[in-house]
Amino acid sequence: MPTFFDVIKKVLDRAYKDIDASDKDTKITEQLGALSKRYNDILVKGGPDYEDEVTRFAYVFRYSTAHAEYLNGAIGWSPDLRAALKREQIYITCIGGGPGSDVLGFVKFFLSNKDRPKLTYFVLDKEQGWVETWADVDAIVSDELQTSRNFITVDVTDKPAYEKLKKPFEADIFTLIYFLSEIFKFKKTAEPFFTHCFSKMKKGALFVVIDFRDDDLQGWIDSLAEDSGLETLETAETRTHMGSDEEKTVLADFIKKFGSPKLQASVMFRVYRKT
Repeated sequence: MPTFFDVIKKVLDRAYKDIDASDKDTKITEQLGALSKRYNDILVKGGPDYEDEVTRFAYVFRYSTAHAEYLNGAIGWSPDLRAALKREQIYITCIGGGPGSDVLGFVKFFLSNKDRPKLTYFVLDKEQGWVETWADVDAIVSDELQTSRNFITVDVTDKPAYEKLKKPFEADIFTLIYFLSEIFKFKKTAEPFFTHCFSKMKKGALFVVIDFRDDDLQGWIDSLAEDSGLETLETAETRTHMGSDEEKTVLADFIKKFGSPKLQASVMFRVYRKT
């Protein structure tokens, strides 16, 4: 059974090969430093631009695996979320899900138990380049799971980009994994998206949020959910880390070049339900 790092290794091998630059190791190292610096002040500056393939490689290497593990852990904490996953066909909408963490988190959960539902993802993200990064994920896990992904280019601050969409807002589960913090700077123009999303969600649908712990960030999403009449099922602020089954040494060659992937963080976790 593949682990996150097995999947990430295959994705990174291809992405690394596709970077056409003689000094790509230097560029990746520089971008890892730039990402770290940006995230230290992300609520003020907003999320980085992921158009460049070097930036996407750096993000996947350093952050995607950890964020996916946090989602897998959240499923373990949440009986309501686990109950929602007990279906033969599950539709999941990943808001800002281009980096792949949302998809991988659910993949790990299902690979770790006997359930094998059909998973259909709607990935909403404004950066089309993520399609290139994750093009092979469905094929990598195809021997174990039936998954299909629909990538839809959406800027949540641009109302015409999402107001005519229907299917993504009819999902059983919505995820917001380390995306809320990236758009906090633009919250006034992003709030209409959440109002629209919450109004279109079907009764019983779940909305899952994972991000770093910050009072302003937590207060914002709690207020948006409350104003739209969503029921808060679970809430937590905790320290989390990669599971013991995740052996990062599969990335040994990349670790020698670029250091270690992110393995732990202080996070906030929310599950809301449309009533």
